[in-house]
Amino acid sequence: MSDSEEVRKPTIGQRLGHAPLNAEIGKPAININEPNLLTIARAVCENLPTHTIFRREDKYFTVEQSTKQNALGLYPATPLEMTPSRLRSWLYDFFVFHKGSGDKAKSVQLPKQITEAIMTSDPWYYSMDELETIIPVRLPVWGAPTEDGKRTIQLAEIGYNAATLTYTAETLNYTTGARQYPPATCRAAWNNLMHTFPWGPESDAEANQVWKLHTSTTMQGPQPVTNRSACCCLALMLGQYCRLLVDDVMPIGIFNANQRGSGKSLLAWLCVAPVWGMAAGAPDCKNEDDAIKALQAALLSRRPFYMLDDIPVLSSGTINMIATSNEVEGRKLGGLEMFTARNKMQIYATGNNIGTSADVERRALICDLFLATDAVKRKFKNPLNKKALAQPAWRADLLRLMWAMVKNWADAGCPSLVAGSDKPTFETFAAIVGSVMVHNGFQSPFAERRYSGAGGDLQGRTLTRMLAYIASNLMDGETAKTFTVKKLVEIADANEWLMTITGGKDPARSLGKRLESLRGQKLYDENGVPFEFGKREAAGQSSYTFTKLSN
Repeated sequence: MSDSEEVRKPTIGQRLGHAPLNAEIGKPAININEPNLLTIARAVCENLPTHTIFRREDKYFTVEQSTKQNALGLYPATPLEMTPSRLRSWLYDFFVFHKGSGDKAKSVQLPKQITEAIMTSDPWYYSMDELETIIPVRLPVWGAPTEDGKRTIQLAEIGYNAATLTYTAETLNYTTGARQYPPATCRAAWNNLMHTFPWGPESDAEANQVWKLHTSTTMQGPQPVTNRSACCCLALMLGQYCRLLVDDVMPIGIFNANQRGSGKSLLAWLCVAPVWGMAAGAPDCKNEDDAIKALQAALLSRRPFYMLDDIPVLSSGTINMIATSNEVEGRKLGGLEMFTARNKMQIYATGNNIGTSADVERRALICDLFLATDAVKRKFKNPLNKKALAQPAWRADLLRLMWAMVKNWADAGCPSLVAGSDKPTFETFAAIVGSVMVHNGFQSPFAERRYSGAGGDLQGRTLTRMLAYIASNLMDGETAKTFTVKKLVEIADANEWLMTITGGKDPARSLGKRLESLRGQKLYDENGVPFEFGKREAAGQSSYTFTKLSN
């Protein structure tokens, strides 16, 4: 078959009774005299090139990559809504519309009522590709397994991916000429980037640690490669980069500092900047209703993250739900219509001594920053700032670092080095991101948080500390001993724990309420010896028994 014969091969539109292909222009010709508008709609939909128009809920749009560089030197890709008016002109890139047939065929403009009919037809709705997210850089995806069944990883192809409902637009090429960094180089790069941040030490040994940054530079204090908080920061950044590998909900990222100027907001931006470029913060929600409205709006627009900057408390049922749900259902603002949205949005929060609930802390990776001196008086030779993180060179360096870490793990056969159970509810994230980090020689970011400063679930930590103290020091050698709430209030007050635990409101009632939630649990004293708390008493009684257990 010749090339000309191939071009003239009948199209679906022709089989539906429309005029033949215009051989000169090379486009299907559709006769709009067809009385059945559904037939016209079907001809348009079935002859459109694949992956040209996308659907999200009941909205349609194309993905347009700019041919002009923006201020950062990038060629951004953005969604452009498709309307009946726009469709009238847009379709002329793909079709010829006419009236009549044969020698009497005459090209005509497409009437608006026909484009409206096309866009409200069932063929139009069901033929459009569903698109959740436009990703501006190539991210790692699972490749075909090897002959022996091992998993492989490659970078996503440019364009639409039906499996992930994503469109990859290469606005920043970070792979050309990139070298494969070994794990030692990756660790050195992270230490070099993170050593100026005042990571919260979680032991006396870590606070006094001495390590080499470079051959001639000695540092004292937590080393980023082995510090839990610094590794949590890297895990959050890797989570955004590996979002197509994880394909599940991701934990909340919390950046908690003891004072302003510690760099918490900058680190939060660092987590999203490599993949998404410049991000926008969001003000603190004044109440639960505000939180629901803001988060639902972000979900409906398919934002990959939501940033809460400089907030005092993070404790919300809405946030708990979003952090753990693959799909979120709610009511659209201003009406009674319901919506269901797939959820791949990660929540970030920053603040000084952020208070959280136990539920939020369980759903989060918390990065603690602590500085004994005045943070704002520090001087840096080459200060890192938010504007720098949005620059293509910075982003490319960080993307190359993360690709090297993922590739090192993939080349080793994707070994499972961190159990998903290390971060319940976020098992896929823990197993993949944790294993990538451990394979490259970093500490697992899911190690137990032992930071002794403020922030997090301070009430819960203080209460647990008080119970451990009692079990270690006030049992009088007995294997079981009962304390009344009144006596527990006295112990808390004597050790200056009472205000933190109760907030100063009706101490006996407040403490009793918090203790009731721990009834029957297995806890540990200061020496790691287990004990059972309060199971002997019926719920609601104002006394609690500490019962020592065997290891």
